[in-house]
Amino acid sequence: MPTHPYPLYELVAEGVLLLGIWLARDRLKGPGQQFMAATLGYSVIRFTLTFFRQETVILWGLQEAQVLAIATGLVAAAAYGLYSLRTASRSIPPPVAA
Repeated sequence: MPTHPYPLYELVAEGVLLLGIWLARDRLKGPGQQFMAATLGYSVIRFTLTFFRQETVILWGLQEAQVLAIATGLVAAAAYGLYSLRTASRSIPPPVAA
């Protein structure tokens, strides 16, 4: 039975992710920002590419890898958001008393 060359798709997608993170390295300077971007990107890649595999459906019509990719993506997005909020609040100068 012919199948998709899933490892090749993953290799290309991860190469594009690496290139994107490398190009955005000047904007992702905070501690852990590149890691969180990579984690979020990989979870999107994993979720998408799992549609090409034949695995057991476990929850809401999704495969195990897709459920884990969603969970990982949510944690990475939340951590990135919390970090962004924390650094944004530090960059706001205090009000000047008149």
